[in-house]
Amino acid sequence: MRTCPHCKKNYPDEYGFCLDDGTPLSKPIEGEKTELIKGPYFHGGTTEHIEAKPVSDETVELGAHRHEPAPTVASPLQTLKAYAPHSAPKSDDRPQRRTPTVLWVAIAVLSTIVIAGVIYIFGLRPQNANTDKPLANAEPTATPLIMASVTPLPDAPQIAFPPDKTAQPIITATGKTEAETVEEPVKAQYKRGSISKWDVKEGDMVDPCRRPFLASSKNVVDIQQAEGPPVETPLKGGQLTWADPAIVLSLDVKEDETYYFGQRLALVGNIKHIWIGVKVDRTDAMRIAPGSAAFFTESQSNRLYDGTVDTVDKATGDIRIKLRDEEVFERARPNCLTIFPNRSGEVRFAVSNITGGK
Repeated sequence: MRTCPHCKKNYPDEYGFCLDDGTPLSKPIEGEKTELIKGPYFHGGTTEHIEAKPVSDETVELGAHRHEPAPTVASPLQTLKAYAPHSAPKSDDRPQRRTPTVLWVAIAVLSTIVIAGVIYIFGLRPQNANTDKPLANAEPTATPLIMASVTPLPDAPQIAFPPDKTAQPIITATGKTEAETVEEPVKAQYKRGSISKWDVKEGDMVDPCRRPFLASSKNVVDIQQAEGPPVETPLKGGQLTWADPAIVLSLDVKEDETYYFGQRLALVGNIKHIWIGVKVDRTDAMRIAPGSAAFFTESQSNRLYDGTVDTVDKATGDIRIKLRDEEVFERARPNCLTIFPNRSGEVRFAVSNITGGK
């Protein structure tokens, strides 16, 4: 029997080191038989006990002719490996993990992108890094001349010139709206009547959407009877109205004067178009061509209208511009105007050199 000098635990003779602390055991005592002992050892995360097998009588008997070879002294590590075969493998015995091939491929691709980006950034730098210093052989370039012009309004459209023509400063002038009218009489629609009061005078504007009344009137009509002749009956609250935008040209019946059916009561001019009359210098008139674009900004509403130059008198500088009808008349109510005659505003001409000198 052999004993651990540290923990005093007994072991069979074939044990060389203590299973608890690895201390070398004492030499076996001759003449003693092997005793049955239990010793703990670590296996798979649990503590188990092992039994030592007894040695045969022939081996421990005194004076026997048969001798067992002396036990080989093993290191504590070898002893633990021999008597703990089911213990967990050490980290050195585990298979080495290899870095996945995909990781190496990703690293290579990322490195290639970074290198390419650095080359691209530094490759775009100018050859002459010191751009602040002028080149010795550089020729001076002429700075383009910017011609001053009138500051445009915020809603002023951009004027496009032909690509083969040189743009000139925009000519501006003050213009006034004029109405193109067609005369039409206002006739009595009742058997007999009279004007109580005219609501307009000559030159006034008749706006059917805002001010459609021409006069207050008293009218008499015939009421057919079941038996006998018709009976004249006065109408109450009579009003003389007009359904189109127009300018009053004349009033043909005086107030309280009796009129009869079909008689002309007044003469109006129905508005068909709105024009702009403008006067410019003769030099500017030479550079404005008929058919060119013109823009009118009405002063009262600050609304912008598109137009086209109709006629140009180069001797006097008088110019007539026609506004677009789809802008003059409301789309939802074609008999309503968006702009009226005798309104002033600024006119801008899209001028080019195509008519210069002619």
